[in-house]
Amino acid sequence: MFAHTVTTTMIRHAASTYAWRKFIHFGTSFSLNILMIQGLIEEAALASRRMQYKYRMTYDKVSRNNLDMVYFLVEPQLEPYLEYLNVHNIICKGVQSEICKILGS
Repeated sequence: MFAHTVTTTMIRHAASTYAWRKFIHFGTSFSLNILMIQGLIEEAALASRRMQYKYRMTYDKVSRNNLDMVYFLVEPQLEPYLEYLNVHNIICKGVQSEICKILGS
């Protein structure tokens, strides 16, 4: 009888400890994922504001399609092209590049 009581207590403790660990693991993972998503949203908003400040004409064109929030994904790669487009707008109209097709209207 004593062995049964001890064994039952150990099994209950192990099961509750396992469940508690799973709960803590899930709670921690969920919280960290929410923080990461919030960080991505903040970075997207900051990049959108940078584009609005630095490249106003381009921002006006891409914000109509709500593409300004994805700018942070390609900002380093697009920066030289955006500089060129904003400095040489007339020359850009003659260039048959994809960026000019997307941004020109």
